[in-house]
Amino acid sequence: MKQHASSTRKRQMKSNHYWPALAALFFLLFTPFQFAAAACSSAVGKATINEVYDLGQASWVEVKLILPNTPYNNWDITLCVPKNNGGSDCASYDLSGITPSNDYYLTVPVDSKYVELNNGKQMDILLTDSAGKVVDYLSVNGYTEQQPACVGDLLYPTVANNTSSNLKGIYREPDGTGDWMELEGGGATGEPSTGDTNNDIDDPDAILVTPSDSQVQPGTNADFLLTLTDSDGNTISDLTENVTIEYMTFDGEGANGATSPEDYTWVSGTAVIPAGSGSTTVSVSTTANALIGEFFHLVIIDAYTASGTPVYPVPQYATATFANIISYPHHIQISHDGQGITCQAEPVTLTACANADCSQYFADDVLVDLTSPTDGWSADPMTISGGSTTINLTHTTAETVTLAATASSPPASNATECVNSGSGNACEILFSDVGLVIDGDDSDSNLESPVPLQLAGKSSATGFNGATQRVRLLRTDNDTGACIGGALVDSDIEASFHYTRGSATSGLSDNTFTIQASTTTDLTQADTAGSVQLEFDANSTAPFTFRSLDAGEYSLTVSVDVPVLLPNGNPHPNKTVTLSDSTIPFVVRPLAVLADSSGNAKAQDHNGGVFTTAGNNFDVGFKALRWAAGRDTNNDGELDNCTIYNLADPGSDYAKVPAWNIVQPATELILPSPGTHPDIDYVGVDTVFSAGSNTATATVSYAEVGIIQFDPDGLPPFLGTDVKLCSPHVGRFIPADFLVDHNHNAQCNGFTYAGLSTSSRPGEPFSVSGSITARNSNGDTTENYEGDFAKLQPADITATARDGAAAASGTLNFAVDSINFTDGVGSLQENDASYDFAAIGGPETLHLALDAEDSDTVSGAEEDASKTVEYRFGRLFLHNAYGPQTSDLNLPVVVEYHDGTAFVENGDDSCTVLPLPSAASLDGWTNNLESGETTVTATSANLGSGVGYITLGAPGLGDDGNDGSVDITLDMSGIAWLRPDSDGDGVYENNGDDDAIGTATFGMYRGDDRFYFWQEAQ
Repeated sequence: MKQHASSTRKRQMKSNHYWPALAALFFLLFTPFQFAAAACSSAVGKATINEVYDLGQASWVEVKLILPNTPYNNWDITLCVPKNNGGSDCASYDLSGITPSNDYYLTVPVDSKYVELNNGKQMDILLTDSAGKVVDYLSVNGYTEQQPACVGDLLYPTVANNTSSNLKGIYREPDGTGDWMELEGGGATGEPSTGDTNNDIDDPDAILVTPSDSQVQPGTNADFLLTLTDSDGNTISDLTENVTIEYMTFDGEGANGATSPEDYTWVSGTAVIPAGSGSTTVSVSTTANALIGEFFHLVIIDAYTASGTPVYPVPQYATATFANIISYPHHIQISHDGQGITCQAEPVTLTACANADCSQYFADDVLVDLTSPTDGWSADPMTISGGSTTINLTHTTAETVTLAATASSPPASNATECVNSGSGNACEILFSDVGLVIDGDDSDSNLESPVPLQLAGKSSATGFNGATQRVRLLRTDNDTGACIGGALVDSDIEASFHYTRGSATSGLSDNTFTIQASTTTDLTQADTAGSVQLEFDANSTAPFTFRSLDAGEYSLTVSVDVPVLLPNGNPHPNKTVTLSDSTIPFVVRPLAVLADSSGNAKAQDHNGGVFTTAGNNFDVGFKALRWAAGRDTNNDGELDNCTIYNLADPGSDYAKVPAWNIVQPATELILPSPGTHPDIDYVGVDTVFSAGSNTATATVSYAEVGIIQFDPDGLPPFLGTDVKLCSPHVGRFIPADFLVDHNHNAQCNGFTYAGLSTSSRPGEPFSVSGSITARNSNGDTTENYEGDFAKLQPADITATARDGAAAASGTLNFAVDSINFTDGVGSLQENDASYDFAAIGGPETLHLALDAEDSDTVSGAEEDASKTVEYRFGRLFLHNAYGPQTSDLNLPVVVEYHDGTAFVENGDDSCTVLPLPSAASLDGWTNNLESGETTVTATSANLGSGVGYITLGAPGLGDDGNDGSVDITLDMSGIAWLRPDSDGDGVYENNGDDDAIGTATFGMYRGDDRFYFWQEAQ
C-alpha cells in the first residue's frame, strides 16, 4: 500500500483553476477548431499523467485512462530535463502496444536520466494524442520547457512543486485527477502503485463516491445517482458536512458514441450531497434524435468535503446508454374512415403511441381490450406489435357504432383517442346496408385493401407497388347477408374526390393529386373537391388511378350520388343517396434524396479532380426526388445507380415534403482504402427540410484527404418508410498545406567544405533530413495523404541556400531521391547535397530555405535563419620531409581554408579522414633509394586540429646506403573538395593532376629552407 504524505489535505474550491478550464473546454467542444501549436486535444479529461517513479532501472510514467475505452494508439509521452550548460534534453515514448492494467493504467518504461524528482530537481512531461495535441501536462519544480499554450484548458492539476530529498516518486491523489503528492520516505520506502489505483481506499475512514450508470429513453433526462460509501461498500449517510462533486459530460467513443448537442446537452457543474444524506442525482437532458444503443459519459472531475477532506471517485465515471425503456404507452389511437358496410368487415387501425401527437410509437407489445362494440372484432383482446396493427370489425346491423379500447398490459397513461379520416364523430363508424368502398389494390381478394406505399410523381398503376384502385358499390344481400354489387350496371356516374392530410404536419395542403378515371381531375388543395366520371361495370366497380405530385401522408375520399333502388330492384328516376368512403392514410415518399455539392469534382480515384481543401467548410444540398421515367427502371422503388461515382443531378422533378429533420447524414470513406475516416463535421444544427420545400442545405467540412460518399442508408425514416440517400463521390479532398521541418547539419565542428562552381571541383556532400506533414485547414495532420493520394514527388521539393535574407552567391546542389508518406507524414532525406562557391573566398554562413509544392499546388515552406552552417573553401597539402635512412620519416598533412584574405590552417578540422594507406602511391625513386626499400607504415587517418601525417618506414643503410628520395601522391577522389592546385595552373580541378603530392628524402641532414618540416638525424 502506498504511504501517503498526509491523510488529509486542505482542499480549496477551484475558482481560479477549474471553471475557466470548463469554459475553455466548452468553447473547444462547440466551436470549430482552429488549433495552433500546442493546442489541446478533444481527449482532454479522458486520460491523465497519474504517477512518475525513478529507482535504478525501474523508471516509468503511468498514464491513467479516465475513460477506459479512450483510443490511445499513437499517443506519445515526452519527458524533458534541463542540461547543466543550458538547453534541454528530451525523449519521447509511444503508447501504442501498451496493454492497460486493470483496464485503466498504462505503464510506460522510460530512461531514468529523464526522471528528475528528488532534491528539488526539475523535469516536465507532455502527453499528446496521435495528432500531436495536448492531453495532459506535468511541471516538476517550476520547469516548463514543454508547457503548452492551452495549459489553462486542462482539467486537473499540472504542477508538482517542492519535492524533497531522496523521494523517488510522485502520484495523484485522488487517483487520476487529484493534486500531486510525494511518496513518503526516502529511497524505496515509499511504495509505488504502478498499474493500480493511488487511492487509499482501504482506510476505514476513506469516503468514496460512486456514480451509477443510467439507461435513458431518447428525449428524456439521463439520471446519474451519486452515492457515498465506505471502503466496504456501505452507504454513508451520517456525515456532518456537505460533499461537493464537480462533474462534466463527455461524448461516447466509437461508432455508437453519442455526441453533444445532437444527442444530449453537454453540462458541467457541481452537485452537493448535503450533510446527513448519502446520495444525490445529476440529470442530463437528451434529444429525441439519439439512437438506441448510443451512449455518453458523466465524469467526476473532483470531490471533497467542506473541510477539504478528499473523496475518492470509484469508479471515475458512469455511462448513460440510450434504450427503449418506456414502460407504458402514452395512449392508444384508433384510426378508421367513419363508414362501414354490414356485409363486410371494416378495417380499423390500432396504434400504441409513445407521445402525445403519436409521432413516436411504443415499440413493445401492448395487449388491448376492445370494449366497444363488445363483439364483431377479428380478435379481442388484440396485441399491438411494433407500434401499430390493423384489426377487422364486422357489424351486420345498419347503425352507428361507437369505438372504444383500453390498453391492459401494459396500461396506457392517457385515455384512448380516435382519428376519423372520413366524416362524422371521431370515435363513430356508420354501418349501412349499402355502401361505397375504395379498394386500394384490386389485385387481391380483399374488397377494401389499403393503398400501398406510393412514390411522389408516379402513377399508382405503374412501376413500384403498381396497382389499380377501384370504387366498389356494395350492398348486403337480404337472403345471404353477403356483399353483392350495388346494381349500378355499366353506369357512368360523376364522383367527387378530395384528399386530406394524415395530420397537420405529415402532409402538404398544396399537394397536387391527379385522379384518372374515365375523365381526369387535379386536386390542388387539401379538402377541395374535384369530379371525375367513374365507369361502373357489371360488378358495380369502377377503376381509377392517382398520382401524388409530392410526398407526405394522405387519405383519399370519394363521394358518389347513388340512385335509390325501387322494390323491383330498379333505380328510382329522381331519388339518390350520397355514399362516400375514405382510405386509411397512406404514405407517399420521395423516390430518393440526392446529396451533392456545388463544384464537386466527383473524383473516381486518386487521379480525379480536386474538390476542396480538407477542413474547409462547404455546402451540401439535399434534394428530394420525384419518380420520373427512367429513374427506376427495375421498379424497386429506388433511384437507379444511386451510388455511382458520377451521379448527376437531374435538374428537375423534385418532390416537396412536409417538415423532415434528416439530422446529420453520415458518409463513408471510398478511397483510400483502408484509411482514416473522421466523417463530415456539420457546422451548426441538424439538417431540416422545411414544410413544403424540396431542398435542404447543410454547411459541413471534412478533415481528411480522400474521396467520400454519403451513406445510402444514412437517412432517418420518412413517415416510417426508408428512403435512400443517393450521392456521387464527393472529392477529391486535398491538404491545405505542408508543414516542412528539416535539419541541415554541418559536417565538422560547425562547418562544411564548399566546392567551386567555376571548375569541376565538388563540394563536400552533406545531408538534409526532416519531415513534411500534410495538414488540413485546422492544422491537423491529414493521415490519408499517403500512397496514391500523396502527390508530392521528390522533384517537387526544392531548396535554396540563403545568406540572411538574400540568396547565397554560390550554387546549392540539392535533389531529393525519394519521399514516402505514412499517415500524412513524409520522411525527407537528401544525402548528397553540396554547396559551390562562385569564387575562391572567405567562409559563407548560410541557411537553407525548403519549399514543397505537389501537383495539386498544395505547398509549404520552411526558412529558419537560425539553422545555419558555415561553408569554407579548403585545400589539403602533403608537405615534404627529410631524415636519415635509419629512422621512420613523417610527412605532415595540413588542411587549410580561405579566411577571406588568405589560406590559413584549419584548426577546426578534426573530421577529415585520409584515404590511407591504400590511396598513397610511391614513385619517382632517386639515387640509391629503390622501390620496396620503404613503404607507408603508419598514418594519422583522422586529422587533429587540421594536421596529420604519413609515415614511411626507415629503409636502413643497405649495401649502397639507400639514400635518395621518393614522391608520394595521395589519391583524393574520396575527399575531392580538398584537392589543392598541385599542378600550379591556377585551377582547382577534380582530377589526379591536383592530388596532393609530397617528397620524402632519406640520407639528408640539412634540408632546404623551402621544406615545411625538418627532422634531425638520430
